[in-house]
Amino acid sequence: LCHGGNTLSPGQALKGNDAITSSGGNFTLGFFSLPTNNSKTTSPSQKRYLGIWYAIIPEQTVVWVANRNNPVPANDSSGGSFEFAGDGDLVVLDGKGRVLWSTNCSSTNDSIATLEDNGNLVLRTNSSGAIKWQSFSNPSDTLLSGMDITFDFEKMTGQLWRSWKSRTDPSSGSFAFGMDPKNVLQCVLWNGSVPVWRTAQWTGQSFSGIPEMSNSYGWAEGFRFVPTRNGTRVEFREPSSASVGYTRYVVKPQGQLALYSWENETGRWVQDWAAPVNACATYGRCGPSSVCSEGSLTQFACNCLPGFKPSGSGGCVRSVQLGCGRDDGSSNKDDFKKVASVKPPDGVLRLVQVADGLDECRTICSKNCSCTGHALVGETLCMMWFEEDLVDMQQLASGRGVDFYVRVAPDVPSPS
Repeated sequence: LCHGGNTLSPGQALKGNDAITSSGGNFTLGFFSLPTNNSKTTSPSQKRYLGIWYAIIPEQTVVWVANRNNPVPANDSSGGSFEFAGDGDLVVLDGKGRVLWSTNCSSTNDSIATLEDNGNLVLRTNSSGAIKWQSFSNPSDTLLSGMDITFDFEKMTGQLWRSWKSRTDPSSGSFAFGMDPKNVLQCVLWNGSVPVWRTAQWTGQSFSGIPEMSNSYGWAEGFRFVPTRNGTRVEFREPSSASVGYTRYVVKPQGQLALYSWENETGRWVQDWAAPVNACATYGRCGPSSVCSEGSLTQFACNCLPGFKPSGSGGCVRSVQLGCGRDDGSSNKDDFKKVASVKPPDGVLRLVQVADGLDECRTICSKNCSCTGHALVGETLCMMWFEEDLVDMQQLASGRGVDFYVRVAPDVPSPS
């Protein structure tokens, strides 16, 4: 048996109340049970899971679960075992020796598992130190500082943070969060395969659909967008300016992405932010080519973009067709109308660095008949859209959103 320390080696196992704790005392790995819906206490007869939780926070807060969809049965008197298999994989076994969970990384016997002080369980080759597997690359519902949100273009796969089914059931729920495979400049919260909310595009400093993500909140300091050889990753590192010791994002069973921080003074977790929290934040609330304006948490108004009219079936359609692409010589007569301070639309996107600011961005877009809108982020980053249906636009407070320029036919009036 292995008691204490921060490593697990071949021949050692965690059983019962055995646990390992990270070297700095931040996180613990071991078996745990959860209360049933009508009970606030646990008992040995309940299902058991192998997980990681904060070690020094009195309220047990689980951040990762190995066998979330295959718990040790409630009637298993062994309580389960966490150990090395013969091939060097880490496994969770029930009392009959059946494998309930495995790292499945075809490791070697020359392995060691370490619980690091950021909450990452890492399986390494002992002799070389090469990482074979890590829990940060196989997340549950919680995004911790040190994790990366990644997407691989070659494999067309990315990590997903998936909600618990309920507060007392850590099995995989309906909601998942990750990088958008159709637009890797943004992340999306899905319900199954249906988008619920999106961050909107990364601007180089923040996600354009999260107005709260400013330096005054310390968020922009915590995120970094990094192109890689095969894809893209967003790094999350707890801001050095953070006044709290622990920060975590959680995909909640109710269908929200929430930011929590621990308050030492009150001894509790505080929800600092969540999305979606109002009607307009919900994906595609007003349909295509329309902007959602919120009146309250449940009330909202839908307004067509300039040059569009209500379709009668939700959303808006063009009131006057564009000149671009016609044979009558009107291709250069299209105009662009400003829609100020909005969450920019979803859709196919092209990024171009420009030296001459908004004028150059407009010129590039106008020369391509498929370009339906553009926006300038900062002084040099030109974003261009290539979708006829511009979906999921939201009106934001002045100065908190992006100024979007939609392509319209000549003589379309500007929005009031």
